[in-house]
Amino acid sequence: MLSTCSQTSDPRVTSTPVELPSPADDGFPRVDGLTSTAPLGEMIVSTMMEVPCEWVVFVDGNRYLMPDLTGYQGDFPGIGHHGTHSAYLNLINGEVDLILVARSPSMEQLELAQLSGIKLDSRPVALDAFVFIADENNPVDRLSLDEIQRIYTGELASWDQVGGPQGEIYPYQRDAQSGSQQLMLSLVLKDLPMVAAPLLVLLKMIAPFYAISEDPQGIGFSVYSYEEYMGPSE
Repeated sequence: MLSTCSQTSDPRVTSTPVELPSPADDGFPRVDGLTSTAPLGEMIVSTMMEVPCEWVVFVDGNRYLMPDLTGYQGDFPGIGHHGTHSAYLNLINGEVDLILVARSPSMEQLELAQLSGIKLDSRPVALDAFVFIADENNPVDRLSLDEIQRIYTGELASWDQVGGPQGEIYPYQRDAQSGSQQLMLSLVLKDLPMVAAPLLVLLKMIAPFYAISEDPQGIGFSVYSYEEYMGPSE
């Protein structure tokens, strides 16, 4: 989902200060977005600027598609990817010109935009999938939508209830304003209440992968593009 706005923001709408990209000399738009859309953003910019890209593994385990600027002359447009909520706030505040995200704005973000006199324009530009992750040694390799709903509402609490061994299920979640958490609520749970599990709430997109790698009884969720291309490879 690509969102843009064309009006300045109300100074009452604030967000946590982050380092944002500056527009290039040619007026290239300032871009922010969801972590999983980083490769798409870099690919678009690199294609427009006619430079090659390559995958780079960062120290946190994430893999990113980065432009190869060997021999490049001039300023290269920067792309920010600070997460869904921060991206929407930066857009509403007028600190960026467009964002690449995986969901439409939440009610809170729409209210902030309305308060600022901003009209958000959201348009689908690509397709992705929503996926669930579990320990590689977990014998349960298939769950129905109903079973996932019952796990995340607390009705199913043990793996033996879904064909696995005895042991409590730990349903990892994301923070309330993250893109993947909002997708989980809207696409999977819909009107069902998610079980309260504050100790299982994870703040970064890579966190479910690390948590479940150390917890064979855990289950988590992400988007396919991140799991397949950006998350830890092992």
